[in-house]
Amino acid sequence: MRLRTPNGQQLVAGCGDGSIRCFDLSTGSLLAEWQSHTHVISSIAVSPNGKFIAHASWDNTVHLWDT
Repeated sequence: MRLRTPNGQQLVAGCGDGSIRCFDLSTGSLLAEWQSHTHVISSIAVSPNGKFIAHASWDNTVHLWDT
């Protein structure tokens, strides 16, 4: 699961290990990583202003991060 941020400069990816990673698209560098789920990420959403990332997992939890 992955998507671009509203400004188009970052890619947010949900990984099989339950982590969320944010990458800079111009350099490919890892900008941030959040580990909070115990199962695969099933969905990701980024707020229109790019300030929040919400994600859900097959572990039946939803998390909201203030980026």
